[in-house]
Amino acid sequence: LTLKLITVLLEFKEGDLRQFASKAWALAKDCESKGEHWRAKDYSELAAECHRLNGDNEASVKASMNAAECLVREARSAMSQPGRGLVVAATLMSDAVEIFRQIPGGKDRAASLHAELLKIQQKSRDEYRQVSTRVDIQKLVEQAMAGVSGKNFPDAVANLCAMSRPPLVEELKKQVFDIAKAAPLQAMMPFEVTNLRGRVVAIVPGLSGSSEDPGEPGLRGRLFKHASLQRSIAVQASIDPARSVIFNEHSPGEEDIQKLIKDSLCVPNDHQQSIARALLAGFEGDWIIAAHIVPSQFEAMVRHLVELAGGATSMLEPGGVQPERPLKVLLETKEANDCFGEAGTFELLDLLADSLGANLRNEIAHGLLGDSGMDNF
Repeated sequence: LTLKLITVLLEFKEGDLRQFASKAWALAKDCESKGEHWRAKDYSELAAECHRLNGDNEASVKASMNAAECLVREARSAMSQPGRGLVVAATLMSDAVEIFRQIPGGKDRAASLHAELLKIQQKSRDEYRQVSTRVDIQKLVEQAMAGVSGKNFPDAVANLCAMSRPPLVEELKKQVFDIAKAAPLQAMMPFEVTNLRGRVVAIVPGLSGSSEDPGEPGLRGRLFKHASLQRSIAVQASIDPARSVIFNEHSPGEEDIQKLIKDSLCVPNDHQQSIARALLAGFEGDWIIAAHIVPSQFEAMVRHLVELAGGATSMLEPGGVQPERPLKVLLETKEANDCFGEAGTFELLDLLADSLGANLRNEIAHGLLGDSGMDNF
């Protein structure tokens, strides 16, 4: 009640600021002594605001630092609490780091807490629980295997390529909005995108009203999430079983694959061997090799096709320097959309170039994806 009352009085510019600051500080310290760190943080922030409005910057900084330290204590306390644990602790510690970074003289403390945050995030991966549902894919598996079994190598590969298509963006939108209607509060809540090291690489905001623009982050992140689920089913039900049959029946080598791709317009000059080795690693189930070659060669193909369609893949800066355009920029061009279609372009953005999606190119290029992650590639 005191917190709300002082806040209202501040809004209407009524009362003694020094008295408010003193009262808020005393309540903050009282809450700290009781282990109520969250309430102590709120009172400390109120004291900081009162001091700031009163022109006492030194006292305001002191109170702000205390608010951040309350978050640190709350984070450490959450580690051992049932229902909270390391995941919650990481979020609280991240907020504390951000506060210290904005406070004059708080950079050293922010750096120290950031190192602690990284350790918490690494450990927090063990707390993530797998959420699953049973889906009977046996018939799909049998159909996929029958679709390639007993055929010559080129025909079997052609059938494999026809087994899956990227989901249409409009279909993904319908799925997202149907769930939003069924669970509106959940749709309003943001969620974090983490990598395999537990680092938060992006935050997907809540769904923004009735916006149907795939570029809107709240919708885009959810579209990627639904696409990932469909992709997982397609791989397990069709692509991987068919791949296994083709490899067992034909044991293809690099020369066999080069014969299939040598006349393809998709393959840029002097990339035929690299692409053949990437595909061979895929047929063999060597995901570590495939993970390292596929993203870069797909980028080469994107650049090649955008150029063939008349698009520019580089920029011209003052002085004559011509840096290459980033992959994400290329995939957002009209030429890329003409080559791959809306669904294909959206899938490539998800897989290779968008921090709200799988972003495999970035994860692999910077050494962030470990062996176990590549097995799921």
